[in-house]
Amino acid sequence: MRSLYRWQGRLERSEEVQLLLKTSPERLAPLRRRLLELHSYDTPEWIVWAADTAGAYGLWCREQLGGGTLSGDAAPQAPGGSPGGVDPAG
Repeated sequence: MRSLYRWQGRLERSEEVQLLLKTSPERLAPLRRRLLELHSYDTPEWIVWAADTAGAYGLWCREQLGGGTLSGDAAPQAPGGSPGGVDPAG
């Protein structure tokens, strides 16, 4: 993506890659620490959005996180196989 931002009093323009990660609230702090250790920027972008999951997808997410807590419906049973019947990676 192309980013336009002010940095140290100057307008900067650069190509960047935006990464979206999904995790549980319990795993945010360790994830942030690791991101800050590895990232090449002095102040990498770190934005956290709370999200709800529903139905089978919510159950699948919890399973992938090893039973971590997520908001959303937990009543429906997850179907066998992967969400949508396809490999989540495409």
